[in-house]
Amino acid sequence: MDIVILIVLIISIGTYIYINVTYNKYSKKDTSKLMSGFEVAREILDAHNLNNIYITESREELYSKYDYKRKVVKLIKGVFSDTSLTSCAIASMNAAYAIQDKKNNKLFKFKKSIEQLVSILLYTSYLITIIGALFGHIQTIWIGFGIALLIMVFHIATYSVEKETKDLAFKELVNNKIINKKEIKRIKKLLDVTSYIEIASIVFPFAELLKRIYEFGRSD
Repeated sequence: MDIVILIVLIISIGTYIYINVTYNKYSKKDTSKLMSGFEVAREILDAHNLNNIYITESREELYSKYDYKRKVVKLIKGVFSDTSLTSCAIASMNAAYAIQDKKNNKLFKFKKSIEQLVSILLYTSYLITIIGALFGHIQTIWIGFGIALLIMVFHIATYSVEKETKDLAFKELVNNKIINKKEIKRIKKLLDVTSYIEIASIVFPFAELLKRIYEFGRSD
């Protein structure tokens, strides 16, 4: 069990470090066209006649996202007006989500329609686990762990949506000549990283949850 937990923690922490290092590295390098995140997203959306999709600068969100219900691309401050390769990749990915929405991608729509419910269930699983640990009730802890595990499996099973969106974002950047040939390799790497964020946001708390359960089991 020690080895399993160690492997999960190494993978989760390693993924977070890789994402942050990659983002920070390319956030210092501007695109050749010096287009801001807003301009990148706007050009991609307009190319698909999605003039009705608004792009806003969000100061409340922790990360950029496509709001499926409101049909709005929300870019955080560091992406909205920034001209770096990182901002370009993030903006294009979120614009690609809007295109997926327009294409009526069924798996995408299903995933986005229950996104809020999945998020609530994830935090509920943490709460259940904490309550179980406080009262020394192992069955309750395992219920919380089981819910978190199912959510992680759901995100992994629907990763094809992220991959398809990533490929679409890259295609749009090339077709609209937003990036040049020298930037292709870097943008591909950034889009890969962007597509990993959702799973990484689940894996790290999941690893912590697994660690707490193990610690509780040893102290019991």
